Amino acid sequence: MARGATWTRRLHLHGLFLAVLLLLTLPAGSTAAGGGGGGTVIGIDLGTTYSCVGVYRNGHVEIIANDQGNRITPSWVAFTGGGERLIGEAAKNQAAANPGRTVYDAKRLIGLRFADAEVQRDMRLLPFAVVDKGGKPHVRVEVRGGDVRLLSPEEVSAMVLARMKETAEAYLGEEVTRAVVTVPAYFNDAQRQATKDAATIAGLAVERILNEPTAAALAYGRAQLFSTYKDKQTTVTVKVFEGERSMTRDNRLLGRFDLAGIAPAPRGAPQIEVAFEVDADGILSVSAADRATGRSERITISGDDRKTSREEIDRMVGEAEEFADEDRRHRERAGARNSLEAYVYGVKNAVVGGEMAGAMDGGEKEKVEAAVMEAYEWLDGNQDVGKEEYEEKLRELEDVCNPVMSAVYQRSGGSRRDGDGGGDDDHDEL
Repeated sequence: MARGATWTRRLHLHGLFLAVLLLLTLPAGSTAAGGGGGGTVIGIDLGTTYSCVGVYRNGHVEIIANDQGNRITPSWVAFTGGGERLIGEAAKNQAAANPGRTVYDAKRLIGLRFADAEVQRDMRLLPFAVVDKGGKPHVRVEVRGGDVRLLSPEEVSAMVLARMKETAEAYLGEEVTRAVVTVPAYFNDAQRQATKDAATIAGLAVERILNEPTAAALAYGRAQLFSTYKDKQTTVTVKVFEGERSMTRDNRLLGRFDLAGIAPAPRGAPQIEVAFEVDADGILSVSAADRATGRSERITISGDDRKTSREEIDRMVGEAEEFADEDRRHRERAGARNSLEAYVYGVKNAVVGGEMAGAMDGGEKEKVEAAVMEAYEWLDGNQDVGKEEYEEKLRELEDVCNPVMSAVYQRSGGSRRDGDGGGDDDHDEL
């Protein structure tokens, strides 16, 4: 954690979002103070590929299964030659035989202008026709024999939302007119308004539009355990970043704080619990607590602190795509170095004062300690070598240490079996 934690903008976890959406809404049958009308509020994750709906009842969230028994529904709409409209699984299952009348990925077009680069890029990949109508993208589809219509992305999304509404109504046994809906954090005002328009077409009043990463962070409530990086480390620095890149140095620093007073211990022994919480107003709180001492620190980052312009978001997304291969190499390199470091520290702790120390003879211990010390020095002097070099060094160290440690385990296991009278179970457990 001393090297920072990246708070990712885009997470697509359907059931997780619904859990948060509905904790922010109301139990079945209740009404909202200051809200528009009464009745049950449902939560809908309107996804590009799949959508789902849930309700908060009896103290917990229930994700509602559709008429096929599935809790997620494909965000697909299709029209057959006989004029029948299909939504969900039925639409997706017949897509191969009816590609020109099957519409999906409407969320990629919603709220955008036809001339936008995203529309021009995506329309080339879609099997159905996307045309310009009043400067906005529309899907051209034959809804029945000879009846060709232009459907806006809002209309297509409304069909999926209406199916979510019907699914909830069948489960609840009552009419539903209110919903909370998730959208990607990068959606601009036009895309958010278009999503609300789609809900209106579907007969739903949107109580709140909630960012997907906000929902994910709220659902995680994402506490995670971290530890120290060095022996006898008494302070860790917690850094919070946002952005699309895998390396923290390429992302935007939102804030940082120190947790001091950690009891000195070997690397990896302390347990530091770091928790992320985001409320409905977009206020991000990050806390860190040492489980051993109970010491804790926290930082609060307001929505204003994290406000990012559309241009900045586009730049981050563009850079993430441009540097995808470079980021992958960085991740692989960091993973290889971490694997080597973990092995070095693991062997060191086992040999120096560990349970294996007394079972090794003098020559074995000296051989392993020398190899570990050499690896320590090599790591200090090779901070920026490639993934292959770290992997090769790990293999070299394993070639020295593994045979020794395996022999020690076998001797220890053999002595115990002899003492136990030579039972039938003579397999080794490493």
